[in-house]
Amino acid sequence: MEDDTPHRPGERIYQGAEATLEAALFLGRLAVVKRRHRKGYRIDELEATIAKTRMRTEARLMRRARAAGVSVPAVLAVDPAAQTLVLEYLGRHALRSTYDGLPAARRRALARQAGRAAGRLHRAGVVHGDLTTSNMIARGGRVFLFDFSLGRVAGDTEELAVDLKAFKDSFVATHLEHGREFQHVVRGYEDVVGKRAAAVVAQIGRIERRRRYA
Repeated sequence: MEDDTPHRPGERIYQGAEATLEAALFLGRLAVVKRRHRKGYRIDELEATIAKTRMRTEARLMRRARAAGVSVPAVLAVDPAAQTLVLEYLGRHALRSTYDGLPAARRRALARQAGRAAGRLHRAGVVHGDLTTSNMIARGGRVFLFDFSLGRVAGDTEELAVDLKAFKDSFVATHLEHGREFQHVVRGYEDVVGKRAAAVVAQIGRIERRRRYA
């Protein structure tokens, strides 16, 4: 059985090429501090401008998503100069590490919740840019989305389809035994998006055919 004990303050949660996530106390509560790595090959002025823009954009997208009913961690603080973002702590395990071991009914329910979250995001005109179960946490019957560092405001059907197709590709590759359960993600997406969901799903098919014959 996986350890569900919360991270300790100061414990590293994730180390990536672009950023490091670390648990910390913020105003007496456990939080996640996201620190973006400075790029040494950029001149200082350019690096500072890019860092400020990306941090502010990520925080703004998360707030927009939250206002649209998407479950995301609360943004507690933003410091573009220090390239840090302080977020609500949601738990130790991403959905990627827990999904395959769950009972079938629970997996299907979470897949549908993930689809609804993606649908609400797209309905609000936001493309996540990296929809994967690595960037999701299941908590209290809801699926929370995080890491909006590649996100942007977009509403074009092609852009929404690319976002959802990337989720499909990552889901099938990550959850090999349960790849067919992505159909429940699509159903959840349809629950929220309504008639436009058919256009987005149809566009995914066209994208796949384009790539197949490219």
